[in-house]
Amino acid sequence: MVDLKEILKEVSSFVPTVWGIIVVSEDGLPIDHAFTRAMNIDDPLIVAGLLSSATGLMENLMKELAESSTDLLFSQGDKISILIGRVCDGYLAFLASPDTKLGPLLMEFKKYSRVIEENFKKIFKGG
Repeated sequence: MVDLKEILKEVSSFVPTVWGIIVVSEDGLPIDHAFTRAMNIDDPLIVAGLLSSATGLMENLMKELAESSTDLLFSQGDKISILIGRVCDGYLAFLASPDTKLGPLLMEFKKYSRVIEENFKKIFKGG
């Protein structure tokens, strides 16, 4: 099984502003997560549910407006940037500081989403 803490360490060496990684089921349950001390998250269940809800909403919007699927979502606020993408039957989210550059973050996301998808495929597919 892949160790998200190790992946977070590798990603952070290339994109030091990444604070966390979370893998979420479509139902909004956290499958696995790794956060640095910069992320003050008491309950990953809440974060997972919110990420799943937001992603589901945007996927529905994309289908309705453009008859298109959603591969990646990026949101940037005053205090955090979030990159979310689909892996198997769930989502992978990178949580980072608001000054994170999108290019390197996308490269790391694409690189590690394949690794995470392969490792979590059994969990997402039910065994």
